[in-house]
Amino acid sequence: MRFLLRLFRSRKDEDKEEKAGDAPSQPKPWKLTPIEARTRAKMMVASAKKLGVELDYSPASLEKVDFLIDKERETGVGATKEMQQVLISLGAYTGEVIVRELDGIWALSETQPVQDPLVVVVGGKYAVNVISAIVRRFVMGEPHGAVRTFEECKKLAAV
Repeated sequence: MRFLLRLFRSRKDEDKEEKAGDAPSQPKPWKLTPIEARTRAKMMVASAKKLGVELDYSPASLEKVDFLIDKERETGVGATKEMQQVLISLGAYTGEVIVRELDGIWALSETQPVQDPLVVVVGGKYAVNVISAIVRRFVMGEPHGAVRTFEECKKLAAV
C-alpha cells in the first residue's frame, strides 16, 4: 500500500484498484470553502499523526508536508482521485499554517478559476492559491511546495 493513501482509502477502493489497475487520472477541479479548508487541515493533522508525523501548524512543520508529498511522488502513484484528496488536504493544512502565522485569511477569489477559487490572502491584498502550489510540488517536484509557498507569503505579508 502506498504511503499516505492508505489513510484515505476504504477497502472498497482497494478492490476497485485491483480490478481496474492503477491508471493515473488527470487532477480534477476542486471547490472548497474557507470552513472546509480548515476542516481538511484538521483532518490532515489527525491522518499524519497515524503515520507518526506530527503536524503542529508551525512553519517548520511545512518541511514535513513537502516530505510527505515527495514520498508519494516516489511511489509513482500518479494523480488518482485519492491522491488528489490527499493533496487538497495537505494544501489546506499549508494554507492554515499561513493563515495562523502570517495573519492571513481564507477567501474565495473572484479572479481565480471557477473550479478552484479558494485562496489565502496575506498582507491584506495578495491572494495565493496554496492548494495549487501543493499540487505543483506533487506534479513537478522542487522548488514548488509548502515551504516555498510559506516563504513567498512571508515576503508578501511584509510588503
